[in-house]
This record gives sequence, C-alpha cells and structure tokens, in this order.
Amino acid sequence: MRDHEVKCFLRFSGLQEGDLRVVRASDASLLHDSLTGVQAVIFGSTGRRSITEEETSELSRLVRFVKRVDDHGVPMLGINYGAHLLTLAFGGSVVRDLEKREIGSTEVRKTDQAANDPILRHLPDRFVVQQGHVDHIEAIPPGATPLLVGGEGEVELWAFEEKGIYASEVQLDLDKEQLIDRLVYYNESYIQEPGELASCILHLQSSPDATRFLPLFLSEVVQKHATVRA
Repeated sequence: MRDHEVKCFLRFSGLQEGDLRVVRASDASLLHDSLTGVQAVIFGSTGRRSITEEETSELSRLVRFVKRVDDHGVPMLGINYGAHLLTLAFGGSVVRDLEKREIGSTEVRKTDQAANDPILRHLPDRFVVQQGHVDHIEAIPPGATPLLVGGEGEVELWAFEEKGIYASEVQLDLDKEQLIDRLVYYNESYIQEPGELASCILHLQSSPDATRFLPLFLSEVVQKHATVRA
C-alpha cells in the first residue's frame, strides 16, 4: 500500500518519481541524513496504525525528526497520520474514538482565516474531500491557524503559514477511486457492520477541488520558501 500512496501523490502533485525520496518512518537515517537540497517533507498515511498507539520511543523519534526539519526551515505537509504527528509535535492533541470514525466523502468549508492563505485562496469556500480515519485532532497546536473545518466545526486542516507547515486530517491526496482502493485494502480496520463497505462506496463523491491542494502546496508554498532560502 505504500506504493499506492506514492502513486497517488505523484498523480495529483504532478511530480515525477525522480523528484521524490521515499523513506519509511522506521528508517534510522531520519535523524542523521542531511537535509541539504530537501525542499519539502511530506508525512503520509499509515493505514492500520494509530498515532495514539505508537510506542513512546517511536513517537519521540518522529517528533525529533519533525523538529529537525522545522529547525532547517523546510516546509512540511502531514496527511492523515502525518497530520496527527505534526499536531502532537507542535503541542496539539489527538484522540482515538471509534464511535466518531470518519470514512467516505464529506464536505469541508474554509474558515475566515483561509481567505488570505496562499493555497486555500485558490479553492472554493466549500468542497468535497475524502476521509478515512479513527484518530481525531482534538486541539490544534498553539499559534496554528485553522483553515478547513467539517460539518460540526471540527478542524480538518491547520497550518503555520509563515513556516509552510500544513496538517490535513482529510485525504487531499485522493479522489474517490483511490479511496475505494484504500477502503477495500483496510476493510477490517475501518468497517464494522455487514454491508457498510458497499454502502460507503455507493455514496462516495468525486473530489476534484481537494486534489488541487498538492500542486498548490508545491507552487505556492514549497517553491516560494525555496526561493527565500536560496
């Protein structure tokens, strides 16, 4: 499934395979390899894993890496598990609640603060996104800007805009066809009732505006930060 995630990222970002270096979270090189020439770091999903169930030592190691990237002034994007990692790394909180699991297509809306965001200003006030998670952002980090919220006002995307750091609980790297692949693969992790998977797939909607986020992140955030650092 890691290959599927990389394939989706390449498809919707417009990058070529040679533009990416894919590293597992467990790779010991994270804390030692040079960040010279790295223009951005993307933290993706993990499927069955939950940030709330990570061993303390592993979570601490990942947080140290996040801080290291931040110290170098490199933009970051976290999606799903990656968003939860960034939330914890910068002082927010994440909880696991099976009763509030969010799976399928849903509509999000921009906050007032999103009007001047370099990415969100290019997107409509409301648009459909894909989602598949059980962990939830309970509180965003101090000083972070909420940019997208769900139907009950829960924050789905926050950012430290001046640093180029974005954390999205929803899947801005997937359209409905790719979400179907994920739901089928991780069926036992997300689906609890007979017939629920078929019903979920039946009600999925396309999310063309959501998949505009990745190329906008690269052009409006990553490239501009690279110019400033040069």
